[in-house]
Amino acid sequence: MTARKHEWLVGTLFVLSLDAVIVLAAIALFFWTHAFARADDYSHSHEDAVGKFYQNWQIPSSGWNNGKRGGSCCNRTDCRPVVNMRRGGGGTQVQMQERDGSLSHWYTVPDDKWEDQQPDPRESPDGRSHACVRTGIVICAVRGGDI
Repeated sequence: MTARKHEWLVGTLFVLSLDAVIVLAAIALFFWTHAFARADDYSHSHEDAVGKFYQNWQIPSSGWNNGKRGGSCCNRTDCRPVVNMRRGGGGTQVQMQERDGSLSHWYTVPDDKWEDQQPDPRESPDGRSHACVRTGIVICAVRGGDI
């Protein structure tokens, strides 16, 4: 192979390699942004009835704060519809869907966190049960007619 053909071949391979790197980078960027978009889908908008409910849902007093509610139940990803509910573990337990589509472990809901136990109960906006979990603890829960 002559030196000229060799230089041409190396130059062509370099351009092809650079094109391949650009294409692979574009594909990786697409999947990376798509993964973040799916993670963001896990949060909810505050535009529909459920979103407005989450946005205005306040933590039950649990005997503190002179019987007044305090603080928001929801921080974009804290609240979700309940998928399964059961009695056990010292009370009612709920299970929700995780970001990856799998089911969460069972969370025990303290009786004083259920809306139907409050002096000023809120009703589910869509007839489903909902719960808000922060650092592994249910801070708000509403029963629906679904489960």
